[in-house]
Amino acid sequence: MKTSNKILLITLIIIVVFLTGMIITTRIILYNASYKASAFSDDEFVQQKFSYEDFNSLKVYGLWSIDIKQGDDYSVILYYPEELSDRISVDYCSKELIIDSNTKWHSRRRIFRAEIIMPQLESIEIIEGASISFEDFSCDHINIKTTGAAEIKGRNSSINDLDMVCDGASHVNLRHSKIVNATLHLSGASRVELTMNGGKLSGTASGASSIVYYGEVTKQDIETAGAVSIRHR
Repeated sequence: MKTSNKILLITLIIIVVFLTGMIITTRIILYNASYKASAFSDDEFVQQKFSYEDFNSLKVYGLWSIDIKQGDDYSVILYYPEELSDRISVDYCSKELIIDSNTKWHSRRRIFRAEIIMPQLESIEIIEGASISFEDFSCDHINIKTTGAAEIKGRNSSINDLDMVCDGASHVNLRHSKIVNATLHLSGASRVELTMNGGKLSGTASGASSIVYYGEVTKQDIETAGAVSIRHR
């Protein structure tokens, strides 16, 4: 092997090892951070209900843990420490519900919680690492956008067209839902799990992103750059 080729090979190996190490380190830090004990007891939490209706999208700032369920009516309930009530804000604009904790808890679990019921779900956007789960939705089209160490889980849902943009160390698990077509744009150390139902899987992935998909696709067309992993199981 030529010296130049050896140098190129060694360089590529170093890059892959570095990126892999970065993924492992990031996920260990996030795991440990999310399971630190909360500084508040259950007795210090209060519950607040909101009367917002006619929304189909959700935007979340801060380290919230949110459960979304499909229902014929609307319901928004927040749980948080009473002494932090001045940090909580909820707003509504153009069919989008906006929830903000206005604080950062990098070394504690997500102490702010919410339970939401809504008839339709068309968009989820996470800024600063919330954890959101949704279930029992039938979506013609849904947009998902995440930044930071965000987590999203979707169960028992069907999605015809999925558009997803993930940046940072996001983890989106839609393995227990069925998706016909998915367009992904991933960067950083994002990880996505999907169950495909016969459509097209396309988009871009860079950095140390990871894609695992189940089921069948008519075409897989994802442009990659960096130490990207794409696996079909």
